[in-house]
Amino acid sequence: MFETENYTKCVLYRRVSDPKQIKFGNGLKGQKQNSLAYIKANGWELEKTFTEKGLTAGNDFRNRPEILSLLKYLDDHSKTNYIVVVDDISRWARHTKFHLELREELRKRKAFLASPSLPFILDDSPESRYFETCLAAQAQCELERNKRRSHTRMRARLEMGYWTFPAPVGYSFKTIRNDGRCLFPNEDAKIIKQALERYADGRLLLKTDVLNFLIEKGFSGGVAKISTVTRILKNVMYTGYIEYPKWKISLRRGNHKALVTMSTYQKIQRKLEQKSSGYRKTDDDNFPLRRKFNCAICGKTMVGSFFKGKTKKHPFYTCRNSQCTAKPKYIKKAVLEAEYENLLEKVRPTNQLLKAFELEARRQWKEFNADHERLATRKKKELAKLNGQIDQVVDKIVSTTNKSLQTKLELRLCELENQVALL
Repeated sequence: MFETENYTKCVLYRRVSDPKQIKFGNGLKGQKQNSLAYIKANGWELEKTFTEKGLTAGNDFRNRPEILSLLKYLDDHSKTNYIVVVDDISRWARHTKFHLELREELRKRKAFLASPSLPFILDDSPESRYFETCLAAQAQCELERNKRRSHTRMRARLEMGYWTFPAPVGYSFKTIRNDGRCLFPNEDAKIIKQALERYADGRLLLKTDVLNFLIEKGFSGGVAKISTVTRILKNVMYTGYIEYPKWKISLRRGNHKALVTMSTYQKIQRKLEQKSSGYRKTDDDNFPLRRKFNCAICGKTMVGSFFKGKTKKHPFYTCRNSQCTAKPKYIKKAVLEAEYENLLEKVRPTNQLLKAFELEARRQWKEFNADHERLATRKKKELAKLNGQIDQVVDKIVSTTNKSLQTKLELRLCELENQVALL
C-alpha cells in the first residue's frame, strides 16, 4: 500500500468523444477548469495535461493515444510519484474490464486516480479499490440495463411493423407525430426499384450488371459494391414487409411504402438460388468444342459423338436436328478442330495490343487500390464518429431522469450500435 500524503505532483487527463465538441463545445474547457480548481484546492502541482479528442472511453485504452502517452510519461518519470486527475471517472473508462485494467497500469507505476466528482483519492487501499470497482460495475450495469430496456421497446415497435434499425438504402427516416420515426422512400428509391425489376425480369442478368446500373444511374446510398447489391436483392423490406429472425420477428406487413411486389421479390430469390451451370455431366473431354458452335444450315447447337467403323470408332461433330437439310450432318473432329485452331491463329493479339492491355490493367488495378484505401479511411472516420455519438448518447441517458427522453435516447443508442456493427 502507498501513502498518498507523499504525492504532490499530478497530471491531468481530459477527453471528449465527439469531434464537434472540439470546435463548438466547452467540454474540454469545462473539464480543465473543474480539474484545475480541484488541483489547487489540494495543493498539488500540475506538470502535464493530456487531451484526448474525438475518442470514446468505451473501447480498449490501448487504442487511445493520449492514454498511452500518459503511461509513457509516468514511465519516463518513474522516480516521481503522480496523481492522475480526471474531471469525472467516466472520462477515464466506461467498462469495468477496461477501467480495472487501466487502474492496474497506474498501480504498477505507483500512480493514483483522483477526480473532483469523488469524495476521496482512489488509492491502493482495499476500501478504495472496492469503492472504485463498484463505481465501474454500476456504470456498466446501468448501460446494460438501458440496452435491455431499449431492445424491449424496439421489439415492440418491430411487432407493430415499424423498422427500428438503420434504414435500408432507398429509404430514410422521418419523424411523424404519434407514430415516431417511420421509413419513407428517398431519392435512391426509384433507382432501387428499377434495378430490382430489371434483375427479376432478366434485363439485368448478373449482380455485376446491377452494380453497373446503380453506378450509371448515380446511386448515392453509400459505396456501390457487390455486397451492397446482394443486400438489396435479398432484402424483403422493399416489398413493404419486415422481419427480424434474430429476435424471432416473423414476416409481417410493415408501415412503409413498398418499392416492388412480393412476386418480384420471389422471382429474385429464385434467381439467386439458381446455381451456375459450370461443368455439365454430359460434357465430354473428347469433344472440347461440343455445344460451342452451331450448324451452318439450321443454327442448332452441334454435339460430339463416335461413329462405329469396321475396326474402330471415329469421332465426329454432328447436328441432331431431324428437320435440318444439311448433307452430311456431320464433320470430322480433326477437320473442325484444325479449322478452329487456324481461326485462333488469325485472331491472336499483337504485341502492341498486349502491351496496351497490360498498361490498362495496371491502371485499373491502381485505381482499385486507391478506391480501397479511400474506403478504409472513410470507414475509420465513420467508426470514430459513431463511437463519439454513442458516448454522447450514453452520457445523456445516464444524466436524464425524463422517461420519454430516455426511451428516445435508448432507441438512438441501438441504432448507432447497429451502424457500428455494419461497418
